[in-house]
Amino acid sequence: MNDFIRLLIISSICFIGSINLNAQSNFIDGFYINKQGDTTYTKVRYYSGINSYRICETLSEDGNIITYLPKDVKGYGYKNDASFSSNVIDSVFLQNVIKGTISLYEKQNTYYISTKDTVYQIKNSSKLVDRNGKTYITNQDIWKGRLYYLAKNDVELKELIDQLYFRKKDLKKFVIQLNIKNQTNYTDLDIQNNLDKVNWGLRIGQQFNRLTKNSGGYYPDINDLYNSQSQTISLFATFNVPEFSKSLSFNTELLLSQIRYSGSRIDSNSSPVNEYETNFHYIQISTPIYLSYRLNQNSLFLSILAGANTQFNINDEYSTKRTTIIGQYEQESVEQPFIPYNFQPGILLGLSIGLELKEIEIGIDTRYIRFSKLNKELNLFVNQQHINAGFYIKF
Repeated sequence: MNDFIRLLIISSICFIGSINLNAQSNFIDGFYINKQGDTTYTKVRYYSGINSYRICETLSEDGNIITYLPKDVKGYGYKNDASFSSNVIDSVFLQNVIKGTISLYEKQNTYYISTKDTVYQIKNSSKLVDRNGKTYITNQDIWKGRLYYLAKNDVELKELIDQLYFRKKDLKKFVIQLNIKNQTNYTDLDIQNNLDKVNWGLRIGQQFNRLTKNSGGYYPDINDLYNSQSQTISLFATFNVPEFSKSLSFNTELLLSQIRYSGSRIDSNSSPVNEYETNFHYIQISTPIYLSYRLNQNSLFLSILAGANTQFNINDEYSTKRTTIIGQYEQESVEQPFIPYNFQPGILLGLSIGLELKEIEIGIDTRYIRFSKLNKELNLFVNQQHINAGFYIKF
């Protein structure tokens, strides 16, 4: 039990430490391109709103913040995330969607298609229409006229345009086909960034296990508590979802652990007196699925974890040996009154401290996992708790 308390204290200290981490600015790994075309890799302030089209702010090694306007640089971007160009329209940065001889850019709900010598604004528009005494708002397909102009006399491209709606994925489809028709190279930056958003990792941990079982039904004398420790190893995958928040990631994991419980108890209130000796032994396969929210964007950061955990057991060995003491004689019997939790969903909560290096991320985390299950036939309630502290490396 002291091990549980010790880990909870450590987790609390980590949480308090996050206050200091959050006070630091929201700068992440990125780059900017100067007017001469030279790329400088540095820390860039992350913006998710309209400011990302207006300015680029970098953090120098001595802690100074440098601000660039679209007229000062050719573009900037974030590692494994969005990038922006200013050489399309001088007054603003545009987000790169497809880069090639024929490129597609985005600024909120307006798109731009650039060729070698011309930039075409693709913007949806609407108008008011009166029908039967009622006023309606209807979309105008003026933007399709510019796509028809770019398609020239290509029948297949014109048929494609007829099927398009004013949305990003449809405009991407058109620009990709336009590059293919012109036999020019292109890069779909959305696909490239999504591939870079997936990370794989390995985690090794020490797990503290606590099992309680209580019953007032068929086995009214069962009221036991078991504690044990075990080592765990797991493989995990992380998918970053900056469309919602730069700090949010979705995680799935496969965790293996070999768990043993054992304990004995004397029921002196019964007549005759019963002595119980219980042993559990099984291999636990857990599949945690959880969200991780990063509280700051510095190289050293704190994250909180929350999600679900499903547990399977294999090679179950469970038995209770009951010794009945009658006078000077002992009578032994082996019982298997229930399988405690062969399949069990539960909750997962945790804290993590990580450090980003050049190509990897390392860190430690502490998780609290809880499972509960009721055997209705025996009216037996089984509750299991784990505190798992581990070290991970993410590639």
